[in-house]
Amino acid sequence: MNTLHFAISNVILSLGLLSALGLPGQALETVKTAQQGSVRAELSYQKPEKDFLQYSKIRLKISRSGQTVFDQPSKADEYDRPWIDITDGSTEFAESGFKVQDLDGDQEPEIITDFFTGGAHCCTYSLIYRYDAAKKTYVQTDHFWGDVGYRLQDVDGNGTIEFRSANPGFAYAFASFAGSAFPIQIWRYDRGNMIDETRRYPKQVYADAYQKWQFYVNAGEEDGEVKGLLAAYMADKYLLNQQEDGWKRLRATYKGRDRNQFFTELSAFLRETGYVVK
Repeated sequence: MNTLHFAISNVILSLGLLSALGLPGQALETVKTAQQGSVRAELSYQKPEKDFLQYSKIRLKISRSGQTVFDQPSKADEYDRPWIDITDGSTEFAESGFKVQDLDGDQEPEIITDFFTGGAHCCTYSLIYRYDAAKKTYVQTDHFWGDVGYRLQDVDGNGTIEFRSANPGFAYAFASFAGSAFPIQIWRYDRGNMIDETRRYPKQVYADAYQKWQFYVNAGEEDGEVKGLLAAYMADKYLLNQQEDGWKRLRATYKGRDRNQFFTELSAFLRETGYVVK
């Protein structure tokens, strides 16, 4: 299972136990701060004292060299929760949640605010703010991560940060949620746009494909969930332009009674999700 997926699932299960209590409480005022250089951001919100569910008055304030240039209510949905408050440094996602960092190498820091929607297996998303010098304010970009999350990482060592994640669209596609596997995705932020550049990183894609295949070999076909692994593996093989080798391996090893139906459905799914490039 993808480690990002596993860590988020653990947090979600904990939240489920808390929500089951349904205990009301007074609202607690919380302010989180993040800063890089002269850019400082404050994320403020109120949350119930006991049930940790309904957050309110979520607001983002950004100042530059001590001057406030942005002070507005968050565009997060009404029932969503700040991810930094949920993790609070307790998981590998402590680095995410709320951060001021230059994402595209233009020497102008962006502000990342992550939110959790709640639910059994879902979901996180990011609101990213960049400075518009002409308007002298900040403008927002949204990106949905589903239940896989992301890590900020300079994947290629060129000094520019990427978002290392996985494709959440594979959840339930060929296995239960627990049995689903997620092919790697690497995103680049560029002046308000999120660009999928996974194909530019064959080394990382190959490592992901290799891991998926080893999990499949170790699981064996008696595990009824292996189709989730094989689907993610084939997505990686298409990204590597090694789909012929991938299909050859699948046909040689997967002997389930539904093999023909599975291969047909997998081929159609990979086309629908953009892995098959015409």
